[in-house]
Amino acid sequence: MATMAETFMIEGGGRFSVSTTDIQAQEEFCARWKNPVFAFCRMFLGDGTTAEELTCEVLLAFCRQRSWRLDDRELLPRALGFALRAANKYRTESSRPMHSGSQLEVALRDLPHLERAVVIMRNLLRMDWESIALASDLSQAQAHQIWKRGFIQLTELLQRGLSKEGH
Repeated sequence: MATMAETFMIEGGGRFSVSTTDIQAQEEFCARWKNPVFAFCRMFLGDGTTAEELTCEVLLAFCRQRSWRLDDRELLPRALGFALRAANKYRTESSRPMHSGSQLEVALRDLPHLERAVVIMRNLLRMDWESIALASDLSQAQAHQIWKRGFIQLTELLQRGLSKEGH
């Protein structure tokens, strides 16, 4: 049975074809994983526009590499690991949101890079330790230690924020 394909022009004169089956699989991949990837990027970076850019970069990279054919258990951790590594180029003072955000968002932004990522994955995305370890290139024990340290720091930051407001 012949597979339908679409042909695209490449800037500079080349062409490439993609089967409609591949396009459908990529659309399904993006539809399934864009929300959790965006949620991580949004909370990690603290800015919706920048998070959208990073989410698109992650999804596009996975579609190009065909890494999205991994089993479902590894997809989200691998995508978030890619987002975590790619986020470095977006982590500048100019990418910080103009508004201060909620107390939680402000406190999260003040956490160190790795602690912030692990706390977001564990507490907001409800990922298990195996998935967090895969996403962050840590052992499960290391991920748990970093989470504990980050959670304690987050609690202290939130308490300081409340005491500054006089609550």
